[in-house]
Amino acid sequence: MHLEGVAAPHLARQLPAPPRVLVGRDPELGLLTAAIERMRARDEVPVLVVEGAAGMGKSSLVLRWAHDHADVFQDGQLFADLGGDGGASILAVLQGFLRALGVEPAGLPQEVGLAAAAYRGVLAQRSVLILLENVVSAEQIQPFVPGTAASTLVVTSRVRLTGPDMNGVATIHLGELADAEAARLLRAYLGEDARGQVVEALVARCAGLPLALAIVAARAAEEQDLPSLVAEFDDAEDELEVFDSADGGNRLRAVFTWAYTSLPEEDARVLRVLGSSFASELTVASAASTLALRGGTTSRRLRRLASRNLLTQRGQFRFQVHPLVRAYARQMSMATDEPGDVLSAMCRLVDFYTHTACAADRLLYPNRASVPLSPPAEGSEPLAFDSEDDAVRWLAEEYRELRTVLDEAVRGYWYAQAWHLARALDTFHYRSGRLAENIETSRVGVIAASALDDSTLTAIALRQLGRAYTRAGDFDEASQCLHRARASIAELGSDAELGHVHHDLARLAARSGDHETALQHASEALSRYRAAHNTVGESHAMNALGRAQSELGDYEAAIPSCTEALALSEKSGNRSGRVVALDNLGVLRLRTGAFDQAIALLSESARLAAEQGNHFFEAEVTERLGLALVSRGDESGAETLRRARDLFLSQHRTAEASRCQAVLGT
Repeated sequence: MHLEGVAAPHLARQLPAPPRVLVGRDPELGLLTAAIERMRARDEVPVLVVEGAAGMGKSSLVLRWAHDHADVFQDGQLFADLGGDGGASILAVLQGFLRALGVEPAGLPQEVGLAAAAYRGVLAQRSVLILLENVVSAEQIQPFVPGTAASTLVVTSRVRLTGPDMNGVATIHLGELADAEAARLLRAYLGEDARGQVVEALVARCAGLPLALAIVAARAAEEQDLPSLVAEFDDAEDELEVFDSADGGNRLRAVFTWAYTSLPEEDARVLRVLGSSFASELTVASAASTLALRGGTTSRRLRRLASRNLLTQRGQFRFQVHPLVRAYARQMSMATDEPGDVLSAMCRLVDFYTHTACAADRLLYPNRASVPLSPPAEGSEPLAFDSEDDAVRWLAEEYRELRTVLDEAVRGYWYAQAWHLARALDTFHYRSGRLAENIETSRVGVIAASALDDSTLTAIALRQLGRAYTRAGDFDEASQCLHRARASIAELGSDAELGHVHHDLARLAARSGDHETALQHASEALSRYRAAHNTVGESHAMNALGRAQSELGDYEAAIPSCTEALALSEKSGNRSGRVVALDNLGVLRLRTGAFDQAIALLSESARLAAEQGNHFFEAEVTERLGLALVSRGDESGAETLRRARDLFLSQHRTAEASRCQAVLGT
């Protein structure tokens, strides 16, 4: 770096010692240098802010940079810690700088404006680095900005500095260390032998916060027993207590307290509620329901917390609480808030996700039989969706939180919400090929239904779990679930529900290769659906019947069945049934030698499956289409099979992917 300055006889060397260890910050060090060079090249006064949460290593970063470039600033370095709102006064710091630059005590101005002017005058022909720590507002910076580009001002702040005074100021945000860099930092403290699962566990507890890693390293160095330290984290009721030093001090808690106590109560309450929440990331909408506030008010409060680096903003509407900040906020909530208020907030959060997921599922599967769900708690405002694409996008974006809320709903005895949420995820799981996840959440639905002691909900949940096992190829478990559901439904005497379970049993039999049994269950399902006047169900049963007839070689019966299934699906608006009917007809045309018709039908089925986001079925149809093209000697067959293989692999369906690869290999 080349920064020119004018030498002065009176040198100030005020920098504290550099950090012994700095890991994972090379990109930010480079950004600091580049930003300052860029401003000096434009003859602008270099002013740069490094901002980030408490404990993120801002001081270590700027001190390392300052010492590395000390020789550039020929006339010295000035340092002051403004200490936040209660820190040293601007006037006192300016007077101290003037003394360090050679101004006699008798000549020190006694007003901020005069002192700032004198400070700029002394710096005018000097090359000095000024480093200010813990600035809390843009107004604090202004008196220290040099008058010429010969000197440079670098500032650290725990808050995001904004306002007109920040125009032209470069800002670097310092975030958490990645796990690999955090492990490197621990090894830098403890030695290269510190590796393995124990170090990984400590890294996870510190969640990328350099101060936490340094405290853990100090404790580990004292005790020389990393496994015991991990066990202490596992056993601790107070997650922050493990960061206590031997003398009982807790520097980590202290920096969080500094940030928390500076908040207005309305913002402090938001942080406490979010800290008590089991969602690791919230949107403005989910937070508004949790807090029982309007969206605009919630957005403003979340952004204020983000500006203080107590939340991390991920995109325009998503916010995340650092795990250690969450632990601190939860403790503040336990000390401040009524337990009933916290419970109500969590209930609103569960209701938000449950009702919104159900609204999304209704767009994915509009023909699903409705089961009443109690209205959301007062203050909870679930979302509605304009399109199926919007619904799918929301389910994908919120998937991690949905899974967390589902588990917590069972732990919190919100069994009705857990049952509905597990059901609402079924179609999304099936379409996206999340087979293992479908089994996991469907099991939760069975647990919730059993806890509610509701035979109808239990039967529906068992059917869902049976379908999930069928798709995953675990036919024994699927059979047990579906026959339990059948026995329960038989007692209820519902034709529609009996139609559903026979349809599920037909699918199970077909996938396990027992097409005679599949034919029987499909026929029974058709009879039950007709008795219930369920046209959508009838279209599904006709599809199952036609596929069974086709597999048994009865093409004369299969073609009319599948043709009727297509007509019924189109009549009832059953989009998924239409995709299956086109696939069935394509297979039939293939088996009867009508290759052109078969390829056209299979192509349309694959296109519609992809359009609907039904990647599970898309993979199967694409494989059949690829085989049909290969059998015709069409060169596009190989590419089609490769797509099928990749779809299967993305769904962890390795046997099916291997089947495609075997054909490609020939």
